[in-house]
Amino acid sequence: MCIIKISRKSQRKEVFMSKADIEKVKKAESEADRIKKKAHDEAAERIAEGKKEANDIFDAAKKKADDLYSSSIEKAEAEVADIYQKMIDKETEVCEKIKADGRVNLGKVADFIVGKVVDINGNS
Repeated sequence: MCIIKISRKSQRKEVFMSKADIEKVKKAESEADRIKKKAHDEAAERIAEGKKEANDIFDAAKKKADDLYSSSIEKAEAEVADIYQKMIDKETEVCEKIKADGRVNLGKVADFIVGKVVDINGNS
């Protein structure tokens, strides 16, 4: 129960409360503080959980991107190695053909050189 007294001179209100009413107000304030703290703690916990979940999602996406990047690089390297090997094989065939053609004409070249040497020395 509350008693309100209004001063005639200052027109100020003065509130008088019983000790039991004061205890009820203190208890209500304490309960309000407890509820606010609990709400704040729960909000902080939800924020922390949200951050952890966001980090987990980010980490999973980064791993997936890294894996995709690695597999793409491996595939590209394999394709390049295959193209390179085909080029080497083709050029090796060309070299082998040139060598074979050279061996066929080796006798002719030797005869030509000997012929030139003999003609220069005057021996025919």
